[in-house]
Amino acid sequence: MDIQTENRARRRWYHHFSWDSMYAQAGMAGLVAAIFMATAIFILKLAFEEIPLWLLYMPYLLLIAKIWFFLVAEKKSLTASESFFDKGIVGGLTVSLAAAISFFVIEAVIFTIVPAVTISNKFGMQATDFGSALTVFGSQSLEIIVYGFISTFICLQYLKRPAEESQTTA
Repeated sequence: MDIQTENRARRRWYHHFSWDSMYAQAGMAGLVAAIFMATAIFILKLAFEEIPLWLLYMPYLLLIAKIWFFLVAEKKSLTASESFFDKGIVGGLTVSLAAAISFFVIEAVIFTIVPAVTISNKFGMQATDFGSALTVFGSQSLEIIVYGFISTFICLQYLKRPAEESQTTA
């Protein structure tokens, strides 16, 4: 193998990819959150003809819990020179984006198999065919991104508080 081919092979992105990176862990956390959220909606749709309003927030609570556990784990892995808030915002947004994309795909697959157990209406739109279902799932995915980002910010405010108090009292 000549030097040019060896250098080309060394520059490929997958040679530098590590499952220990924050982005890979955030992506897996988002995938797990999306699976939990889709499962919760599946169970709620099977249990109730019309889901009560207060139960519609349960999938978001699962997302918030997954973001919380991700941020706590990320805070423990930081060194003293790294900023927790910067890495936390990026990590939480990555979890939210991965959860939204995964949720969209999972719900689209479930809709093609059993349409009755997916989210059927959003903002007055009914998911009657595949195109309208994709619109409903897309709006749900945007909600996941927004809720995830807001909850990330709230969790970061709570998690950074003890460190600031210990620094001011010392």
